[in-house]
Amino acid sequence: LGSFVNTTGTRIDGKFTDAPCDGLVVGTAEVHGRRVMVSASDFTVLGGSLGIQTMMKTAIPMQMAAEWGIPIVHLLDSSGGRLGYREVPMAGIDWQFRIQSRFSGVTPQITVLMGPCIAGGAYLPTLCDFLFISRVSGNMWLGGPRQTQAATSEVIDRNVGGADYHMQLSGTCDVVGDDDEETILQCREMLRYLPSNYREMPPQWERTDSPDREVKVLEEIVPDDVDQTYDMHEVIKVLVDDGEYFEIKDEYAKNLICCFCRFDGRVVGLVGNNPKYPGSTLEVNTCDKYYRFLQVLDAYNIPLVNLTDTPPVVPGESEEARGLIRHIGKILDVYATTTVPKIGVVLREAYADAG
Repeated sequence: LGSFVNTTGTRIDGKFTDAPCDGLVVGTAEVHGRRVMVSASDFTVLGGSLGIQTMMKTAIPMQMAAEWGIPIVHLLDSSGGRLGYREVPMAGIDWQFRIQSRFSGVTPQITVLMGPCIAGGAYLPTLCDFLFISRVSGNMWLGGPRQTQAATSEVIDRNVGGADYHMQLSGTCDVVGDDDEETILQCREMLRYLPSNYREMPPQWERTDSPDREVKVLEEIVPDDVDQTYDMHEVIKVLVDDGEYFEIKDEYAKNLICCFCRFDGRVVGLVGNNPKYPGSTLEVNTCDKYYRFLQVLDAYNIPLVNLTDTPPVVPGESEEARGLIRHIGKILDVYATTTVPKIGVVLREAYADAG
């Protein structure tokens, strides 16, 4: 789509630059037999920078995807706004974000970040349902290292803004891949758990695991003594179909697990406390991780299963100062208004607000 588009702007020195496709390749393709819209930056054209036509080519396919009821995947590798040109990129970026926000929850929106992502360009991945980042090539900043140093003299560590940084510290990233290829393959795998749009149910998988089977090994995994810890991942593996699940934010707020899995071939969103890590009750980062996942489940008709096992931990002053009550309020609001089936299983304890 838009293969004949070129830049409409000239440089401030008056020279015209040839920019095939204006640095963005857009089209439809099939992933696991289903139609998907793909928008891919072309870094070989002006560093994949954003001009007016780039903005149009980003926004219009998002609207098309919503109208056609298909997911959209952004393969992002862009140097950001196209500076030094007479046209003003901001004249289109606000419209692009309006389109993206308006159709949030209508069809899945996913970004696979495999290059730099700076300033205004960094909003697109954060507005998506999910963000995948390649460890070897993806970086995202509001202000890049050189820009920040020029403005404030602050020298930012080269690890700031990378995949692990946004996974472990900011919680912005959902999945990290070791390289570009692995990151794209992980995105393909996630699409198997999501419907094409909000009007549909997630794809039904082949039923390969009997829902009537006994799981006696749980007696060994979960200790009777509440002072003993265990890894909730081991519980999930024996409960779900074929032991397969797709976890998001696995290195962020590790005391809570959020993942997609299957029961009797049907896709389910599973949330579980993880006693392996101290304080498996709710805290600020856990709340953000949880309510964001709930929003996706509610948007795309995916039932929720809670595995609860939380110790009686009383929040301290540091969590109160960070606004714990406000963050728990987010969960209360989304949980109460979510229309998908919700099933709760208490394994040992359900104390405090997590109960």
